[in-house]
Amino acid sequence: MNKVTINAAQQHYVIDCGEGYTCLGFANARDHANQIASKLGRADLAFTDEDYATLAGYEKYGRAVQAWGQSPLTRTTYFDPGTNARPARSWNPAAPANGRSA
Repeated sequence: MNKVTINAAQQHYVIDCGEGYTCLGFANARDHANQIASKLGRADLAFTDEDYATLAGYEKYGRAVQAWGQSPLTRTTYFDPGTNARPARSWNPAAPANGRSA
């Protein structure tokens, strides 16, 4: 597993990727974990107040992403938390470009 540190001033996890670093915001990790927990019906994957901005929270985010990847829902489109619900509901890759039935 990559080494992860906390940057409290900038509100993100810093992930050492070996040849460089990447970051994940605390709120982003929480929101994705909570959305996945809700969709899978897995309360154990949802953030608590104590998880926010902690390494335990980052690990919970990782478990949520892993659980999503192992679920049948992985064959559906995943929308980021906060995506407008109307376009998310109506998106259909098989529909004609004009949105009308053939």
